[in-house]
Amino acid sequence: MRRTLFLWRLVRSQNPCYSRCLLHLPALPFSNENHRIFQKFNQALSCRALSTQDPKTGIINSEFPSVPVASQSFADTLLSKIWQHSVEQPNRPAFISAEDPEDFVTYQQLYLSSYSISTFLDSVGFGRGDIACAVLPICWQFMGIFIGCAIQGGAISGANNQYTHLELERQFNDSKCKIVFCADNCLEKVINAVKNCPAVKKIVVVPTSRDCSVEPLCISDDIVPFSAVLSTKPNIRKREFDVDVERDILLMPYSSGTTGPPKGVMLTHKSFGTMMNAFNCHFDHQILYKMDPKWDWKTGYQCFILPLYHIYGIGITTNCILAGGCGILLKQFDGQIFCKTIQNYKISHVQLVPPVLLFLAKSPVISKYDLSSIKFIMTGAAPAGAELCDEVMKRLPSIKQISQGYGMTEESMASHLPVFGLQNTAAAGKLMSNLEMKKPFPNGLNEPHNSPCAAVVGASEVSNDSSGRAESIPPGPAAERSDDSRDTGSRSALGAYLENRTVSGRAQPFLGKVRCQTTALAQLSRFPCFQVQTGPDPKTGIINSEFPSVPVASQSFADTLLSKIWQHSVEQPNRPAFISAEDPEDFVTYQQLYLSSYSISTFLDSVGFGRGDIACAVLPICWQFMGIFIGCAIQGGAISGANNQYTHLELERQFNDSKCKIVFCADNCLEKVINAVKNCPAVKKIVVVPTSRDCSVEPLCISDDIVPFSAVLSTKPNIRKREFDADVERDILLMPYSSGTTGPPKGVMLTHKSFGTMMNAYNCHFDHQILYKMDPKWDWKTGYQCFILPLYHIYGIGNATNCILSGGCGILLKQFDPEIFCKTIQNYKISHVQLVPPVLLFLAKSPVISKYDLSSIKFIMTGAAPAGAELCDEASHFSVFGQQNTAAAGSKF
Repeated sequence: MRRTLFLWRLVRSQNPCYSRCLLHLPALPFSNENHRIFQKFNQALSCRALSTQDPKTGIINSEFPSVPVASQSFADTLLSKIWQHSVEQPNRPAFISAEDPEDFVTYQQLYLSSYSISTFLDSVGFGRGDIACAVLPICWQFMGIFIGCAIQGGAISGANNQYTHLELERQFNDSKCKIVFCADNCLEKVINAVKNCPAVKKIVVVPTSRDCSVEPLCISDDIVPFSAVLSTKPNIRKREFDVDVERDILLMPYSSGTTGPPKGVMLTHKSFGTMMNAFNCHFDHQILYKMDPKWDWKTGYQCFILPLYHIYGIGITTNCILAGGCGILLKQFDGQIFCKTIQNYKISHVQLVPPVLLFLAKSPVISKYDLSSIKFIMTGAAPAGAELCDEVMKRLPSIKQISQGYGMTEESMASHLPVFGLQNTAAAGKLMSNLEMKKPFPNGLNEPHNSPCAAVVGASEVSNDSSGRAESIPPGPAAERSDDSRDTGSRSALGAYLENRTVSGRAQPFLGKVRCQTTALAQLSRFPCFQVQTGPDPKTGIINSEFPSVPVASQSFADTLLSKIWQHSVEQPNRPAFISAEDPEDFVTYQQLYLSSYSISTFLDSVGFGRGDIACAVLPICWQFMGIFIGCAIQGGAISGANNQYTHLELERQFNDSKCKIVFCADNCLEKVINAVKNCPAVKKIVVVPTSRDCSVEPLCISDDIVPFSAVLSTKPNIRKREFDADVERDILLMPYSSGTTGPPKGVMLTHKSFGTMMNAYNCHFDHQILYKMDPKWDWKTGYQCFILPLYHIYGIGNATNCILSGGCGILLKQFDPEIFCKTIQNYKISHVQLVPPVLLFLAKSPVISKYDLSSIKFIMTGAAPAGAELCDEASHFSVFGQQNTAAAGSKF
């Protein structure tokens, strides 16, 4: 798999020369505790607007006209625009609360408030180079604080208002903030957080509603109500210093990256200001005016649902201020309020994230409102499936286009944006103004336009952190991109810099190399078995697990699974291993699973599938996936699950990248799988799996290379001892695809040893530290589990495998459906569930919940992404952190 490297440059028209300097941004740690990145678009460079690749250099320039490089304080830029809007329309609201339309701020008020905040900050000693943290929902006050800090020459660092006090403490200390602005409902945890933050001198309490009084909460001189800040007489003056636009920090959003805690990304006045110039120009001329030639910012509205601590959120909100628009702000996402806002304000375009697209596609709430004003949706922050976008457009026919953009915090927001009228849902848009990219490979010049590619993003210069303690990349990366080094002509680019830290900031002895050129190898080849201790080793500082060690897997995981399945089938011959939630009559017993696994293995053997081979599974959540997994393992091969929502191009990429020999796909995915394998020479067979009991797939099998799953299951199982011994340290068992930080998903090779040992540890912990403490009478043989997590994801297949090992019965939802999910919990008296944060939000907010008796639930474990503490409090739970590169889970609480 070829990887593409983007080289970033900015324009300075008087300088036709440019430096070919490349530096990776997403992981430049300056110390073990301070991972802030000082990203700077430092050297302004000239580039012509080219739509073709330079035949000599291979550099592709943006086809759009260049924009000015920011050369003044961004505070001055913003304030001049705000003033202009306030003069032209004195009563024009800059922002309106979606929850309470009477709560708004005009451009004139925003202008004065920004200076009042600046003056207050000056009075408490906040100045050039200082940082303020904001623990706030989506509100106009955040933007006022942002501008006020910028006037002072300081910066704002937004923090998730769902964080716990420990997470806040870490960010406060890491950013060295001097003052914290927090919402009234966050004050208690902020007070707890700052106890161990010596740099924090003041807390300012911001009310979350107009009728909320925060004065009683201000119990000391160091806690100030926001009303006192706004009542400060603004000192509208010329600063006593000149902002160094290339070095002074304007914003420090925290980016999660791939491993470890979030890292602060230092964005300068120049980098963010130039990004806003490019974004504003592109959004106006390539999207809005093409969408509606009569579009007018001064009369139109925008709806903002993206948190302002995220670069996507603050970027588009800042653009609204620059353009003189009016933003309708949702403090937090609420389906009813979101739809009502679109209906009432006739919103024509929205910037979303994929989970909200899913809401638009699936929620019954949509039918209650008139959303016909929407013409354009731009989605970002994570990839959105083409089929999901198509479903939204089908449900809301007024939408003319749904497009994706691409960017990251370290890029100051974006590198690629869509063009209205060019519909390509799967694409990430076109290269923005002032930017150029290069494919630095021997045959890179021959790559056609619009070809799929990954991206490693760099800038012309990266500076030291504010304390001047620049450190080199520490040795021993947790994920070494060992085969991903390429000569760009000026520097060697090593992808290890992107993911070079573990949670603890040190290399872990049991992690192997991750090979990204083809796929990834992350095997836990030396799983540590430490003594139990409750504190760090006084000599090394290493903290070992307090739980007893578990056996390191030493045999084929297929043997482990089959012995357990056989044991369960003997003890309870009719015990279902899995039941379909949609159709309870569709189930498989342990005995059937045992035989089916061997039938699948025998079929695979008959088509030449053996040791080291890969099978791809494009399936929903179903028992067949687990049978195929075991069948492949018996053969010494591996399974690689693919998202069944993928387009044929995305499937083609995974099939080629994994070099799979056979594809198992659901009947409703066959057409795109056939299209995908046209360019996949390694694929020899397609097996079609029916999605329901009454579905016949035989008519779909139009050639000898397309086989119905019924023919596979009818193969007489050859239950035999293998002719080879599995190399548990090297033979691959699973190859889930992990999205990582940049580029397309990467295959992670998990060995029998790594996954087997993880299952030993997970099974032991889940039983003794969770289930038996939750319910001393818990019995796997009589209890049920509900599975809603896709089996192509490590979280999903890990939990389903643990259920098999324990002899439980799993109720499988092919895809998440709120009614079926709740009915399953009610009917099977589910006591514990493994979820992801969006489902927690459903449990906390959806009216569907009230229709069912969910009182059987005692424990919820959430993972795959962070869940806010306040959201969790609404559905009391514990959380788990993990990533695919560590086989399943990293820590449990």
